[in-house]
Amino acid sequence: CCEGGGHHRPCRHAESSMRMFRSLEWGLEESARVGKDGSFVSVLIRRLFPLLPSFSSEFRASTPLTRIRDIAHRNDIPQDLKREIKHTIQNKLHRNAGPEDLVATEQMLERITGGDGAEYSEAFVDEFKRFTLELRDFFSASSLDEQLAELSEGLGGEEQEMIGSFFRAKEASADSLESLLDLMVKTTALR
Repeated sequence: CCEGGGHHRPCRHAESSMRMFRSLEWGLEESARVGKDGSFVSVLIRRLFPLLPSFSSEFRASTPLTRIRDIAHRNDIPQDLKREIKHTIQNKLHRNAGPEDLVATEQMLERITGGDGAEYSEAFVDEFKRFTLELRDFFSASSLDEQLAELSEGLGGEEQEMIGSFFRAKEASADSLESLLDLMVKTTALR
């Protein structure tokens, strides 16, 4: 697997994801219309939805993920790190964004936060962490806990309590079979 040599901004992937999502929705509706709602095709389509990259408006803008450009031009980091960010992440994201960019970013974040022994400014580290979260969102790579915590902020009290009870049941699930069954009930209730 290698780069195709094209030059596509990350918004192209978000737009492609949106088109795929719409096509899959159409396929799901068509499957339900002909009475095959539980068919293999319907199950496959439902499994594909969460694998698509995010196509929220922030990623369909003409210049998504511009935070990395600002990071690469900071004055509080060494020149060699600037070059590495620019060549390893920024340029690659602007040519053909792929999940490998998230891997490279997370590896760099690990080094920046203490893996290489260098000291970086707190403002730089915070900004790089924020960028890493944006990239995770872009590739729909957030954990269930992260997604639920983010979702919880915009919900009402009853829904927030359901999410909280799920987190509590998850913490207690290793204690006994009964607590594991309780976790399954809470997980089903979240659906």
